[in-house]
Amino acid sequence: MKIVPVILSGGAGTRLWPESRKSFPKPFMAMPDGETLIEKTLARARALADGGPIITVTNQHYHQLTHDAYENAEAHSNRHIFLLEPEARNTAPAITMAAAWASEALGDDVCLVILPSDHLIADVANFRAATDKATELAAAGQLVTYGIKPSRPETGYGYIKAAAPLLSGFAVDSFVEKPDLKTAEGYVASGNYLWNSGMFCFTPGSFLKAADEIATELLAGARACLAATECSDDTITFDRDSFGELQAISVDYAIFERATNVSVVAGDFDWNDVGSWQAISDLAASDAGGSVQDTVLVDSENVYVRNSGRLVALVGVSNLIVVDTPEALLICDRSKTQQVKDVVEKLKERQ
Repeated sequence: MKIVPVILSGGAGTRLWPESRKSFPKPFMAMPDGETLIEKTLARARALADGGPIITVTNQHYHQLTHDAYENAEAHSNRHIFLLEPEARNTAPAITMAAAWASEALGDDVCLVILPSDHLIADVANFRAATDKATELAAAGQLVTYGIKPSRPETGYGYIKAAAPLLSGFAVDSFVEKPDLKTAEGYVASGNYLWNSGMFCFTPGSFLKAADEIATELLAGARACLAATECSDDTITFDRDSFGELQAISVDYAIFERATNVSVVAGDFDWNDVGSWQAISDLAASDAGGSVQDTVLVDSENVYVRNSGRLVALVGVSNLIVVDTPEALLICDRSKTQQVKDVVEKLKERQ
């Protein structure tokens, strides 16, 4: 079955402020190894595409950044289709537009694999093995999600409760919101729950059929938007007015939690949703506490420093995240990194 990866790269990454900003969001941030998240996602997509086309859905303002990243990765052997959003409308409009475009341009029977651009997966071989299982289910008309076997009782992720075995995966019993710690411990102990990765696999025909049944207004709006959009080349900017009328909702709420033909494959590979400075600091952990060059630590421990070149010195502190950029400085308790997004909200209030 022909696999067509769909890279989603429209999120602002507010929990990674001040380095991730509206003008330069987190997919373009360099990880501790020097490679950006979108370059890593592209490499994963190319491993699935086998020389075929790759679709990228992103904001029209990020088109040049994305194009430059792909040039840097020397991804010339694949055909790249850019579907450009005039504004961010969450994942349901992005994925529905991609499925509608693919249905018309590539056919209803290709297999779309949805890849958010802010994930880290080092074990590409096992990821490909999970995708082989997912495509088997997709070929049978299933809407497939990738579940990750939990390694700890994580409260920052949503969960999927698996039901009876189905082909190479499992039927989905239910989707569960981010739990408290006690509930998460119960999920992990039961062995019936997987982390919800936010990656999906399906044919355009199956997805659009489900949308027609349970998200009629969304699908009608997406088709109207596509009809109003000039689609003569591989860089397609969606019609601004009709795209702006699409409901801003996640694909989980709009489709996957309501459809009856949803299944899950249990991914046996490493997976990191790089959503906070805690996650970045865990990746960069070293004998200096995860700090980079131009940093002096005195009587300090469990500190992560990411700076822009000027010297940062810390004395007598612990359990801190320090991110120093030319535009702003963030100092955050390690246990509070999820609240960095609140800073962005306050800045928006101040305009």
